[in-house]
Amino acid sequence: MGKAYQFGGYAGGPLVAEKLGLSVYADATGRDPTYTASDPRLAKLEGRRALNGSATLSWTPDAAQRIDLAYSAGKDFRYRDTITTAAPILYYRFSDDIEREQLALSYKGDWSWGYTSLRAYRSEIERVNIRSAKQTPSAPVRIVEQVVDGVVSIPVAGAHRFSVGGDLRRQNLCNPEVNDWQTSPRHYTVFHATERLTLKGGVGRGFKAPSLTQLSPDYDVAAAGGRSTVFGNPNLKPEIRHDLKNLVETQCTAFCGIRGR
Repeated sequence: MGKAYQFGGYAGGPLVAEKLGLSVYADATGRDPTYTASDPRLAKLEGRRALNGSATLSWTPDAAQRIDLAYSAGKDFRYRDTITTAAPILYYRFSDDIEREQLALSYKGDWSWGYTSLRAYRSEIERVNIRSAKQTPSAPVRIVEQVVDGVVSIPVAGAHRFSVGGDLRRQNLCNPEVNDWQTSPRHYTVFHATERLTLKGGVGRGFKAPSLTQLSPDYDVAAAGGRSTVFGNPNLKPEIRHDLKNLVETQCTAFCGIRGR
């Protein structure tokens, strides 16, 4: 096994008492490659050097509201010693230099009539591939993602809650963006049959859309510690999930009742 290290630090506190606060965090991690026993020039696990940091400014104008402005950035360098798969057989170093950056603004409100949340952020990641021994590297990749999401949740008739939210997302991967629409409706019902017996049930539909990197045939990334490469697939479709939940809940002072799902 290669040598590894990890260092981290955090600091935070108020700038203005009960109004404005600041927190900062930074960490550095690294490990050396692990080489195969049969060939000490061939790595079976990639080496890695990473440096990350973040800062968050938090403003609480009153007890019900909070606004956070956050910035984070990181640099990740990954490398492994490998071999060509076709003649002439050459040993070479495969490296990825990755930089990340994100700026986010979020708002939360906890009111007497309900809860509100709104968030907007912009993320950028850039990867440059480097290969020694005159091997052809992969094309540079730059991904920019912009997201706005929010939710409003209101209690209804005491024991119920009505929530509505949305997510607007845009991604760029050095080519025309891909657009698609999906919905995620959910309905849940809670019925208090008696003071000690509650029936709950619900149905829902969810989806997870593939990212642009997963859809792009020009994108590839090392996986499994550098032992394999994953490529994008333009034929991927959103993952669709249907949920059905039923719950019977009882409460009592002694050991009794049944609870299941």
